[in-house]
Amino acid sequence: MSTQHGHDHGHEDSKKKLLGFYNAAKWAMDGVCTLDVYAEVDDKNEAQVRKELEDLGINYDLTKKGIIKGYFEGTYDRVLPIMRTLLEKGWHW
Repeated sequence: MSTQHGHDHGHEDSKKKLLGFYNAAKWAMDGVCTLDVYAEVDDKNEAQVRKELEDLGINYDLTKKGIIKGYFEGTYDRVLPIMRTLLEKGWHW
């Protein structure tokens, strides 16, 4: 694990984003929330991004060439660790 915090704008992790974390009113009574994710991928990192999402149980689609959109839905105690793990893996808001 690297502790380097470079500002290389060409770094592939800059294309992996957490889009939203919300608790919609209709699910609030059940304590359900959703984490949305978005990634721009190329042939080199598509398999890695897919594996990260699959390993965490995140549902996703390759919407068009190079774009992965996904979501994870569950209770706070299930969603928060997923969000933290993605942030540790280089995803960002």
